[in-house]
Amino acid sequence: MERREFVTSATAVGVGALSGCGAIGIGGEDEDQAEIKRVKTEAESPTWDELMRRIDEWEGRSVHYPNVHVQSMREENNGSYILTVDHPDYGTPGTDSLHCDWFGDRVDSDYIDIWGTVEGTHTYSVGDENTVPDVSLVEIQPS
Repeated sequence: MERREFVTSATAVGVGALSGCGAIGIGGEDEDQAEIKRVKTEAESPTWDELMRRIDEWEGRSVHYPNVHVQSMREENNGSYILTVDHPDYGTPGTDSLHCDWFGDRVDSDYIDIWGTVEGTHTYSVGDENTVPDVSLVEIQPS
């Protein structure tokens, strides 16, 4: 094999490997889209009490909550966001909320629909110490 043929074939293989990194196949959906679709299909909407009582059983499972109120949204250094949203069972401020991580575009809306995977719990302190469900979001949309 001549040097030019070798360089051309090595480049084609390298580019093909890199371009296929996130793809299922030519014409197929990428891995992120497949994951979003899976989470949306499998998502349930457990009550806040059910999540907290059985958090170990919910860990890794998909959840969806429509029209939740965004208490706060903080951008992190890497372009990700930390959101605190009211669970639909929302009661007293600081209770019945969800701690969410979001890696995507900012949605400027007070009410959003969320889909994600339960990661366990998150404990924070603002005066009192509070523990809430922690959800890694795969999609958010304005309500």
